[in-house]
Amino acid sequence: MILYLIWGAVFVVAMLLYFRQAYTHFKKRGVKTDSVVPFFGSMLPTLTGKEHMAETLDRLYKAFPNERFVGRFEFTKPMLIVRDLELVKKITIKDFEHFLDHRVFIDEKKDPLFGRNLISLKGQEWKDMRSTLSPAFTSSKMKLMLP
Repeated sequence: MILYLIWGAVFVVAMLLYFRQAYTHFKKRGVKTDSVVPFFGSMLPTLTGKEHMAETLDRLYKAFPNERFVGRFEFTKPMLIVRDLELVKKITIKDFEHFLDHRVFIDEKKDPLFGRNLISLKGQEWKDMRSTLSPAFTSSKMKLMLP
């Protein structure tokens, strides 16, 4: 019986150390973040139904109006929300080769239509689709579409 208590205590301490390490990711880098709950990260209001994901992101976005970017955790995975438009431009245009892939939003096997969306594609498939679509969205064509 005492052996089970010791192993249980070791497990609890190991989990606490793991969560402490995981949730100091942004603090070490000087990035402001929302409060976190061990294991759930910043997801608890969404998981309990108190807030929609969009409301959670909006609240976090507005909580730090003077920051260029803020952090949040989806469980133990750190996510960065970029607030500064110049930084967004730099990431999406100048440095996009460093930000090629992202997490899967929609599985192509479960939803073939939205799974083939530009935002859902990765790697070479994304590059091919982007090069196909880019000519349709030049600044002159955008001005014609949107007065």
